[in-house]
Amino acid sequence: MLKTLFTLLLSATMLVSAEDAGLEWQGDYAAAFELAKQRDTIVFLAVNMDGERANDTAAKKLYKDKVIVELAAGTVNLVASKFVHSKSGKCSRLGGITCEQHQKVDIRARGAIFNPDGDAEVIAPHHVFLDNDGKVLLSVPYEVRQQELAWCFTTALRLAYPDGEFAFTKGARAPKRVMMGDVTKGAGADTIRPLTEDELEKTLKDLQATIDFGERARLVYSLIATDHPDAIEAVERELISASIGSGRGRGAGRFGAGLDRLNEAKQTLIHRMGIYSPSSYWEALVPQLTADDEGVRLETAVALEQLAEPGSLKELRKTFKKEESAAVRRAMVRAMGTAGASDSGTRKTLTSLAKSDKDQPLQLNATFALGNQGADKTVRKLFESAISDKKSGPTQALVLGIAFARNETMKDLLDGFGNEQGDLSKEIWECVEAAREVFAGGNLSNLRSHIQRVCGDTVERERFFGAVGTE
Repeated sequence: MLKTLFTLLLSATMLVSAEDAGLEWQGDYAAAFELAKQRDTIVFLAVNMDGERANDTAAKKLYKDKVIVELAAGTVNLVASKFVHSKSGKCSRLGGITCEQHQKVDIRARGAIFNPDGDAEVIAPHHVFLDNDGKVLLSVPYEVRQQELAWCFTTALRLAYPDGEFAFTKGARAPKRVMMGDVTKGAGADTIRPLTEDELEKTLKDLQATIDFGERARLVYSLIATDHPDAIEAVERELISASIGSGRGRGAGRFGAGLDRLNEAKQTLIHRMGIYSPSSYWEALVPQLTADDEGVRLETAVALEQLAEPGSLKELRKTFKKEESAAVRRAMVRAMGTAGASDSGTRKTLTSLAKSDKDQPLQLNATFALGNQGADKTVRKLFESAISDKKSGPTQALVLGIAFARNETMKDLLDGFGNEQGDLSKEIWECVEAAREVFAGGNLSNLRSHIQRVCGDTVERERFFGAVGTE
């Protein structure tokens, strides 16, 4: 019989010990899946590495968070790390198991899930949820916040047990990096992983010592996934000085190129930051919102949308009022939508823009961005009105916005469209079908082409939708 989350929590024997005050980890990879079958539940796997802030935060805080510990009491939990923290006894970093055990889990997980061919590194932190047969339900590479990981626990259980009853904890929100049914296989040529402290120190020294512009570009690009103040400062300095090259060899930087090439180089770096950087990089990006080049400002707004950091809101609001480019204004609205998902001031601004038809492209982007606003009654009323009117653009924007945010509190609005196209336009119906695919466990890539068409996007958002061609 399928268990509810409440029953799982009561019946789980994996209780948190007073000594560890955190998740209880299993020390054997294969045995964990057998245990999950006995308990009729899923397996949670955390991949962690030393010497990097997002990983350290996960080990020291996230895995000891009260909400996460309670959710993990209903799952079987594995942690993978190739590092040694204690020579004997329990691991001093992860607790409950020995370093030898989490090293063996790391080897098994890499071979079974991430890297069966052994030819690429595994990004850490990385959080994976699997059914008890080892099938990947969903995963999140790089940093993940408490509310996001909480969403993952509940969603994974819903996927594994469609007939079960699993309620989301308060504030749970889908991470935009979430990958349904698969994992990010490894750090290949176009993928950037966080650096260890030793690697970071060497990279910063090399950056300081070189004037070769292609080499500077390579070094700066390698920094942008690392959540460390020194890395952030170095990247911000490069953006301000425009000394980085575009990665196309000597002469791509300030001493041998024109202004267009410099702006192109900045756009390339900023675009990659939108894909790979932790949210803490917002401070390095916001100065570029006032850059002279429109392309730089556009890439910056798109990057901030993907970082979704509330700290960027103040600067976004200020620059939005002064911005003259229509394309950049649309991107800023979208950035305010993700960064201000829980902000009443942002909600008020977006609602006002969504009600105004003076600038329809801006109106559609504001409507789309409001999908991030949870269960707000004002937003729901606006959406219900738009559905009733069945105006093509706004209706498509709201449907896509709800699905993009995986907004469970607004999901029922999709039911009003029924099971057949009927008198709906082809464009609206296609958006409805794509939205339903996402809520059924599909990736956001299902929405990419529809969002681009409705919102007029010209810049890719790979952090959300994956690389082009992955639909």
